[in-house]
Amino acid sequence: AAMGVARHPRTVSRAKKTVSALPAFLKSSCVDSNTLAQLPQLQQLGVNTVRVYANWRYLESSLESLDTSLSVQSLRENTSWIAPYSASLNWNLTDDTVAACVQSNILPLIEIGEGTDHCLPTYAPAPSGVADPSALSPQLYLAYMYRYSRAVVHRYKDRVPLWQIENELNDAYIEAVGGIRSPHSPLHESNPWGNFTFVTQLLETLYLAVKDEDLSLLTTQNVLVGTPENAYSLFRFESYYLDAIKQWEPLMDVVSFDYYPNMFTAFPDNSQDIANKVSAIRSVLADPSRPIMLAETGLTVMNGSVVAQQPQAVQYSDAEQQAVVTSALTNFTAEGGFGFQLFKTSCTDGFLPPADGYSSKDVDFLNTVTATILQNDIDILLSWVLRPRNLPYVLSGRPILVASTPPTTSYGVLYGDCSPRPALPALAKLYSSL
Repeated sequence: AAMGVARHPRTVSRAKKTVSALPAFLKSSCVDSNTLAQLPQLQQLGVNTVRVYANWRYLESSLESLDTSLSVQSLRENTSWIAPYSASLNWNLTDDTVAACVQSNILPLIEIGEGTDHCLPTYAPAPSGVADPSALSPQLYLAYMYRYSRAVVHRYKDRVPLWQIENELNDAYIEAVGGIRSPHSPLHESNPWGNFTFVTQLLETLYLAVKDEDLSLLTTQNVLVGTPENAYSLFRFESYYLDAIKQWEPLMDVVSFDYYPNMFTAFPDNSQDIANKVSAIRSVLADPSRPIMLAETGLTVMNGSVVAQQPQAVQYSDAEQQAVVTSALTNFTAEGGFGFQLFKTSCTDGFLPPADGYSSKDVDFLNTVTATILQNDIDILLSWVLRPRNLPYVLSGRPILVASTPPTTSYGVLYGDCSPRPALPALAKLYSSL
């Protein structure tokens, strides 16, 4: 197998699982890392579940040395390690969060196994400074991931029926080259995130960490939607969301996807395309009745003091945020979706536009990116970039600046003082009808 990736046996039954342990419809939200701070607003929103992050780094902030004797197989065969290993971890944040959610009648949907740099323990000898799969070796990384994830599931299995395993794993290679996973090398031969065999085995490993602990527990993986299909073949990305779902369906009791059709432009509202994605996903499932969840969607907001002065395409107003998130839920439920997770219930003053504002060329570029996503065709963006009249703009670096201007914190449906923006009560009204 490539890059030292060996196959470990799958001994967990693939029988169809029930979702009867879950509400009839998952009404959920993401938050910032501290769920506890936003519990009152989550209750106001009317959620019955919330994503809780149990990142490896939260529990084990650093690795001082490596135990190279660890393997997934040995950890599965003898579980006497669970209690002493668990005793070495810092459970304070996740214990408090899970307890508070349960007390508030909100099911925690715990995410385990995310491999972005900020989720991994620090490891000084690694070039990246974190315990990434290249620094540990792919096989040892799988063993460490199994050990920590199994310990989390063991601790919370009686309170958490659904587990998110990894995060947007189909785009892990793009994230690595983009700088948020390590290593960053664009060479597939030297980057585990560019090896589909490895990322599939990672998903299998996390699946086993859940199912080995309790076969009745449910798993989901949120594939990222939006990168055009022909970009994957052109740039050798791994892996288009429909291809990933076809491969990974047996590892997902609930099929989840993340999609932001208005990521680069606020207007017009493109959330009708969410229904198209649900239909496309269902068309490739071996079991078309498998539940489908929209695990992330939302719209950023701009600071209210400046939004009205911007070109319409980038008027990220409170009103537009409300329109997009409510339309997203309406379109999703119309296609028979099973769960909807807002990104996100957090506090923000709204982002500020570039210091010199948005030019007509900026808007043209952002509209082109949106069209590329909606029409699923990377050639739309490439032809724009290669037009002679656009080359000076492209070479100036301006496209990266304007595309990355809204930070992820600006998706919040709460004002800076944590009072609700209009999107929250509007979505709560829809949630109450489900």
